[in-house]
Amino acid sequence: MTFASATESIIITADKDNTGLIFIGKSNVTNAGANAFAPLNASEALIIEFDDVSNGIYAVSDTASQNVWKGALL
Repeated sequence: MTFASATESIIITADKDNTGLIFIGKSNVTNAGANAFAPLNASEALIIEFDDVSNGIYAVSDTASQNVWKGALL
């Protein structure tokens, strides 16, 4: 996921209906959780300081058809 403008921090929330884990990381994160800096279960949220719009944050899951929501503090 990317952001169109500079941010101070971001929030990533796993959808309440998810049945699998969501792994948050850089471009090398895998659906088995390798290289993840955080796993999220359904309804869990992660708030991180993030101010580098030139690099994306990646969310992958160990289960198909999972959803995440993102927001930013500008």
